[in-house]
Parts: sequence; structure tokens; C-alpha cells
Amino acid sequence: SLGYGEMTQGSFNKVLNFFVNQAPDNLRMREGCSFLDIGAGFGKCVMHARIVCPWLKKCVGVECLPFRVNMSRNINRKLIDQGILQKGESKGCKFIQGDITRKKQLSFTHLYCFDYVFSDATHEMLAPVLEHSMPRLLVIFISPQKMQKFGFHSYSLLLKFTARTTFAGQQLTGYIYTRKEYAS
Repeated sequence: SLGYGEMTQGSFNKVLNFFVNQAPDNLRMREGCSFLDIGAGFGKCVMHARIVCPWLKKCVGVECLPFRVNMSRNINRKLIDQGILQKGESKGCKFIQGDITRKKQLSFTHLYCFDYVFSDATHEMLAPVLEHSMPRLLVIFISPQKMQKFGFHSYSLLLKFTARTTFAGQQLTGYIYTRKEYAS
């Protein structure tokens, strides 16, 4: 069974390439857009997004486990010290410890959620938050059928893709959705 893990750099590059170059023009990640990683783990995807897309308005990771948030912040500081990343929310990365399911909505244009290990109960609590949010694109690892089951009714599937994980190189199916309002 799959334990805790993250997408490989190559798999996440596929996601970023779609966000920046392949998505319909009105959905692409451009200057002024914002990126949020829900369940950011050690923050690799947040830092990767900031390095590839330095023009993002903000690049944020939310994680519920404090030791992972602390690790993200430590890695981020090292990358700042090495000149790879910059300080400040508008030029750097921000890592927050918290439970995203307690939010009413999220104000980000592009959302990424490696939710493969989330419980059904967590998905059911996440659904109302994302239903009240207006991201252009959402990457999540649950099928359209399960999206409906958990209460995600405002999203249309744009793309299904294969991703590899850092945990034993397992292959997973990821899905990129958009709000139905943007799909037409």
C-alpha cells in the first residue's frame, strides 16, 4: 500500500507545464496568479513552483503536521541562503501549519492537492471548502465519480494523467479539474 510520499520532480513538472503552457488560455498560470499546495508535506512542490514560476503573486503550502511545516521552513531558508529562492511572500514561499478543512474558502488561482492518502472523511470536509473557492485549476488524485460522491459538484475534468511517487516509485492517476464556470 502507498505510504506517505510526494510526486517525483518529473511528474510535478508535467503539472506545472500544463498550468503554464497547455491549459486553455483563460486558465493558465500567469503573472499575478497564486499557487496553493494543500497537504504540502515537506514543501517540495511549493518551492518547485516558485523556482519555475518566479512571477507568481504568492506560493503557499498548508500542512497539518507541525514537524513537516518546520522542515519546509528550514529547507526554504537554506534555499534563500543559497540564492535559489528569495524572501517575502510576493517573491518567496510561505508555509502554514493548519487544517484547510476549517477554512470557508481559498483565494488562490491554482490548487494542488496530493490527497491520495486522505481519508474519505477528510475529502468530505474538504469538498465544501473547494466548492466555495474559485480556482482556475485544481490538481487532485480522486476520480470524477469520487468527486461527486464526496460533494464536489462545481468542477469539470480537463485532464487525466499518470504520476510517479517518491515512495517506491508507484504510479498514480491524477486529475486536473476546472470550475464549470470556466469550462464553457
